[in-house]
Amino acid sequence: MKRKLIYFLLLLALIQACKKDKEINELYDPTPYDFVKVYRFPNIEVPTDNALTIAKVQLGRSLFYDASLSLSGNTSCATCHNQDFGFTDHELDLSTNDLGNFTSRNASSLFNLVWTDKGFFWDGRASSLELAVEDAINNEQHPEWDVTLANIQADPSYKTSFETAFEYGEVSRDNINKALASFIRTIVSQNAKFDLVTRAQATLTPLEQYGFDSIFVTEKGDCFHCHGVYPFMTDNDFHDNGLQGNGYADLGLGGFNGNAFDQGKMKTPPLRNLSYTAPYMHDGRFASLDEVIDFYSEGVNLTPNIDPLMKKAHQGGLQLSAYEKEALKAFLLTLDDPVFRSNVDYSSPF
Repeated sequence: MKRKLIYFLLLLALIQACKKDKEINELYDPTPYDFVKVYRFPNIEVPTDNALTIAKVQLGRSLFYDASLSLSGNTSCATCHNQDFGFTDHELDLSTNDLGNFTSRNASSLFNLVWTDKGFFWDGRASSLELAVEDAINNEQHPEWDVTLANIQADPSYKTSFETAFEYGEVSRDNINKALASFIRTIVSQNAKFDLVTRAQATLTPLEQYGFDSIFVTEKGDCFHCHGVYPFMTDNDFHDNGLQGNGYADLGLGGFNGNAFDQGKMKTPPLRNLSYTAPYMHDGRFASLDEVIDFYSEGVNLTPNIDPLMKKAHQGGLQLSAYEKEALKAFLLTLDDPVFRSNVDYSSPF
């Protein structure tokens, strides 16, 4: 019995020694990222196992713009998520992945995702930003992970960056996901004209004010039900907006969760930066904002799972006048944020 106890104590000491050796990483820097809280924006929450640190954000920024993660070495995250266009794929209804195939849906914008808590992608299939990053890398960049990880490990700069960003310094798929998610969490759009209005730093024109007061936040426009949650301009939920007609070519949320009542439901996109993020809808079918407004005015289909908030679907839409369309568009364009678009903290570090 005494011998077994001695063996147990020796084994425990060995485990603790190994653990101690593993934890020794002189370059590790846990300095928190200074996420400045903006007026009327809520506090952020991040996963307990992925603290937001400066080193991790910097590493994620490099990985975001590095095409070496892809199979061909030609496709980075930024290939389909370009800062100039609100981190979307400008003027392309569908993107092309690293294998040369079209993606199944329009590239989503990547701002203000630190506050998303109801699923990522148009169909909500990823429950966290880390899982969304993993999904995107595997489905769009198609890396050969053994080769990719070995190449990163062999790069002295990256080796140092991983050791600075993570306590144990491992170059791993999990840490790549965490670093990329950390960088994306810092991408914030908060300086549109309408933001300045809420801070009493600007005023709307009469046309913009009419578009807001008389259409956007009223039953006349119905916009506020799904897009009226300031400051995000989306409820981050899933709705069937009558886009697809009687047959759902894309089942959306229902295709992911198997619920027939969720078929045709798509994630509500934010209304920020619309000047930069064309084309619109999950399949990129509308090339201009005017087409989007025309659809909601006269083109809505009474689909099987049409959202009850689409109260005028039975008449084909809102039936807006030409002036009302003009005013609504004028207001929507006050949500463009040129400061975010040119922020060097979100640009390529290379």
